[in-house]
Amino acid sequence: MPRPLRFTGKNPPPELWSKYPNWRSAIEEEGEEGQDESTLMPHEVQTHIAQHTAFTAGRARLHDSREFPAFLAVLGEAITGCQVYETRTPWRIYYSPPAKSWVSFRAEWLPEAERPPHVSFEDATIFPIEIYMQVPWKEGGRPAVYQISGDGHISEMSLT
Repeated sequence: MPRPLRFTGKNPPPELWSKYPNWRSAIEEEGEEGQDESTLMPHEVQTHIAQHTAFTAGRARLHDSREFPAFLAVLGEAITGCQVYETRTPWRIYYSPPAKSWVSFRAEWLPEAERPPHVSFEDATIFPIEIYMQVPWKEGGRPAVYQISGDGHISEMSLT
């Protein structure tokens, strides 16, 4: 039987993010019943981004001021992906190194009826989008805020 708070092939639900903002791979449990290399578990550190944090909770404020929960992929001290829970099935944007910009995720290998929603960077109701991290990068710090523009570039915003 799978261990509690393990999510295989899917994200943990937003209802858990206030208590468990940080998530990591449960790679050491790979092979246990119901788990594989995609299994996520709460990180041991929940106060800031720690080594091996793979995802963290946040929120996205669209250009038209609507706000939604966001699940952020992190690598080092960079956000590399953002899944926005505007609906039950999130849409996703991510940083593409070949494009050197943020792009919309499209699961083009799936039949069209099975694809998750996607967004256009030309949609003025969405972009520029503001991304608010729930926890800071370093212990004792302040959570960062970023803006991703319609041309796919990211910049850190200053909160004064």
